[in-house]
Amino acid sequence: MINRFLQKSTFLAKTCDLGINKGLLHVSSLAYMSADAFYCHLGGRSEQLTEGFPESSSYGEQTMPNTNLRAYDSLDQPPDAPEQRHNAFVPLVVVAQIAGLLAVILSIVWMGIYAGGFDWSQPDIVFNYHPVFMVLGLVFCFGDAMLVYRVFRMFPKLPVKVVHAILMLLSLLFAVVGLKAAFDSHNLRGIPNLYSIHSWVGITVAVLFALQWVIGLITFLVPSVPMRVRASVLPLHTSMGMIIFTGSICACISGITEKNFFSKSYSALNPAEQVGNALGVALVLFGALVIYLVSRYEYRRQEPPSAERTGFAALN
Repeated sequence: MINRFLQKSTFLAKTCDLGINKGLLHVSSLAYMSADAFYCHLGGRSEQLTEGFPESSSYGEQTMPNTNLRAYDSLDQPPDAPEQRHNAFVPLVVVAQIAGLLAVILSIVWMGIYAGGFDWSQPDIVFNYHPVFMVLGLVFCFGDAMLVYRVFRMFPKLPVKVVHAILMLLSLLFAVVGLKAAFDSHNLRGIPNLYSIHSWVGITVAVLFALQWVIGLITFLVPSVPMRVRASVLPLHTSMGMIIFTGSICACISGITEKNFFSKSYSALNPAEQVGNALGVALVLFGALVIYLVSRYEYRRQEPPSAERTGFAALN
């Protein structure tokens, strides 16, 4: 009788222990689902809440999805947002490129024809290199570097990243040449440096761009950088890129206005001033289209399914 009593006691203890474990597992799964729904509602980034859980676990009729928001950049909507058609993408990219190329051409015409041409040996016209190289570097190449991830969104990530890095390098080199032309022009003629709002905004943008370039180079092209560091830097890198690009457009507009006022015939709107104004309009159009194309969810980069499952699609 004693043995039978002990066997029944052991059976009851095991049954209670199994019931408690199942209850705890059910509570844990519900807590996970609530936290995951909260992250999806905010559109934030999940920090691998699924660690220790299977990719999909069923409890009755409920399914716990393995949602990882790190495959989407900081400007995108959550992955459960409905797909939208992007028929206007190609026309908008074409218009943006036309506006950007027009801005470069107008800067060359403005300085080359109406401002005396180009010559590094002549202090009076060495400045003319400044507008051309700044427009070419901190606007056109910079804007296209931002667009490559949208234009080539179906291509493998590594070659697109290389194209982005090359365009950013060209942007930096052109900006350095443009800044040198401005400082040389002022120093050779005894004009103070960095006294106008244009120069303040411009030098700030140039410094921020250089920092962005160095940080991006180290973070995303050095293989030894941990993925968690890349995941932390990526949203800031994306946002700061658009802020710096917008600042470069503002610097160009203020520089065009300053240059036109220096002619002392701005109100007459001579051909030189007309070209300067047209350059400003082209820059604003190019900048607006670049920001729009980069920020729209439906134009986001499309990762292959295997990359989306890893959770590091935006980082590789």
